[in-house]
Amino acid sequence: MGAIAAIVTAISIIVLIYGLLMRRKASRITKADHLQSGAAGSTPDGKAVSVQGRPVAQPLVSPVTGTQCLYYEVEIEGFWKDGDSKKSKTYYEDKQGQVGVDDGSGVLPLNLAGGGDFDLKQTFEEKHKEGMFDDLKNAVGKGKAIEFGNFQFQNPVNSKANEFVCTEKVFLADGGTVYAAGYMKQGVLSGKGLFSLLVSPKTREQLLDEALGNAKKALMGGGIGVGVGVLVGVISNFM
Repeated sequence: MGAIAAIVTAISIIVLIYGLLMRRKASRITKADHLQSGAAGSTPDGKAVSVQGRPVAQPLVSPVTGTQCLYYEVEIEGFWKDGDSKKSKTYYEDKQGQVGVDDGSGVLPLNLAGGGDFDLKQTFEEKHKEGMFDDLKNAVGKGKAIEFGNFQFQNPVNSKANEFVCTEKVFLADGGTVYAAGYMKQGVLSGKGLFSLLVSPKTREQLLDEALGNAKKALMGGGIGVGVGVLVGVISNFM
């Protein structure tokens, strides 16, 4: 029973942390000044700002699935065995997209380069394992590229990895509008320190209701779970 108590408590603590993150997200939304996009560009650096409007961007085509989008992220992670442990390394990473928000009063550019909470849609995830003959071909520079959808990846010579996972995520604005919250820096809405740029196709009200609802459920459920875990642990000591 002691092991069960430990598992229940650990899971509950993770749920509590998630609840706190959702509460912080809700707090960021409510504390940011919700401005017109044209006026937001002239606010002082470091000020928390949010805007809602149509996305202004050069349409992109994602490299793996060919999805039309405003922004995409592609990552290829390599894995290999080292004794009894499994090691990993990011072998390829690409993030592309320049987006602004315009509610009719002017365009406010967003700094997507640093990544953030973009409410991305995953469009691809695939695993590829290489065999011994593939390793030998790579060693002499004659290895074939690994195909992930429309994208080709060449395993570097002398690479330790023999298993690769490719993931593609894209940002869409199917509803026609975008909500963005962050901090102003030289006329651009950006992330700041631990607080990443928040961009979503949902409205401010939808995001706030979702964050508050998830925070309430997670904090309540996590709190109850911790209590149950502690109680089971105490009972197990007397058994």
